[in-house]
Amino acid sequence: MTIEAGLGLSRFVHFAALTILFGVSLFPAYAFGRQSPAASYLKRARTASLIAVGIALLSAASWLAFTGAAMQDDIAGAIDPETLYVTLTETTFGMVWLARLPLLLLLAIVIAARDRKNTVWGLVEQSLAAAALTAIALTGHTQMQEGKTLLVHIGSDVLHLLAAGAWLGGISALLMLLGAARTGGEDDERAAATALQRFSPVGYLVVATLIATGVLNSLFMFGKVSAVIEAPYGRWLLLKLALFAVMLALAASNRFSLVPKLDAAATRAPALRNLTRTVTLEQFVGLGVLAVVAILGMTEPPV
Repeated sequence: MTIEAGLGLSRFVHFAALTILFGVSLFPAYAFGRQSPAASYLKRARTASLIAVGIALLSAASWLAFTGAAMQDDIAGAIDPETLYVTLTETTFGMVWLARLPLLLLLAIVIAARDRKNTVWGLVEQSLAAAALTAIALTGHTQMQEGKTLLVHIGSDVLHLLAAGAWLGGISALLMLLGAARTGGEDDERAAATALQRFSPVGYLVVATLIATGVLNSLFMFGKVSAVIEAPYGRWLLLKLALFAVMLALAASNRFSLVPKLDAAATRAPALRNLTRTVTLEQFVGLGVLAVVAILGMTEPPV
């Protein structure tokens, strides 16, 4: 594996793990209301979140190692103590990496130990997951700015990351909920139907935030409109937008075609099966978006 490929893969896996952590932690806040989620869903959510924390920690270590290799332009830099020390202590990436490590460790403890029905501990989990995810905005292309422009760009990037985490991580939670509904009884099916209906208004807010912050972030990245097509960064961005459009189409199909069928008992079971298929497809397209984001972070913007 080349240094560039290892760095890109590490970034992608890390992004995916952090979006799952945030989206799954946020999901109960709007999806269940005063209802108690099914025990099978809670078990799946806890297991998935703990696995995501483990993957986030491993991918963070891999990201650090390949960053060290990139600094030396030699794979040996991945395990060179001096190079790694310089990376951690003298770069913005390293300082953010060190700050995120205890957040992830504390998050693992909270997920493993807390009562999933405790609202206060739920807020703690959401806050830790949000902090770990949005710390990404403190590195990368935002550091090209200065002064107030830097703060605006970081703020926009933070909102973009939170919205992406709510959507992509929320999809993971939806899949776990659909799995619990299909293996549970009628009460589980009704709970899943209610959660899916509550997911839609959140989806509108998320999409609006992604579009607004995406446009603002693009203004920082492009010196001229023609660069969107001419520069590699612009072409990757166009691919990201195409995948985003596919996700929007799938979400709209779910919302206006399948979700209404959950109201009637006769059509609920087949609708849940079809939703499982389309939401799974939406999840894979979302992973494609994250893969492109990982590449964009390593591509020089045409500013």
